[in-house]
Amino acid sequence: MSKERYIPTDEEKKQLREKYGNCCYICDGSLNGYDDAEVQYDHIYAHAADIAGGESLANFAPIHASSDPAKRKCHAGKGTKTFFNYKEELRIKSKLANITGLKDLCINAKQCSFRKISSTEIGHYLEIK
Repeated sequence: MSKERYIPTDEEKKQLREKYGNCCYICDGSLNGYDDAEVQYDHIYAHAADIAGGESLANFAPIHASSDPAKRKCHAGKGTKTFFNYKEELRIKSKLANITGLKDLCINAKQCSFRKISSTEIGHYLEIK
């Protein structure tokens, strides 16, 4: 027998927004400009996990869930992943998006420059035994 899924009241949703600084639990982006229909309140630990306190307010967090193409849809991208795994996935993708070359991976890398060698020099090097 499955437990009935708890849905936070409007007052509880307001408390959750305040608790998380009016930010999305997944991306930490602001919820300003998102109306109630564009924010979902999801379980931090999955409803199906059947953990103690799973239906308590402490296990809920606000998440971007807008249908507006110009706004964030963090909840849709999460799928069945845990919040922790999805947040880490987003963090890694964000870091990878900023990599443009080796210097971004190794801050101590030094740029090398090579001069063009003439065919005369190549011939000289080939003659050396």
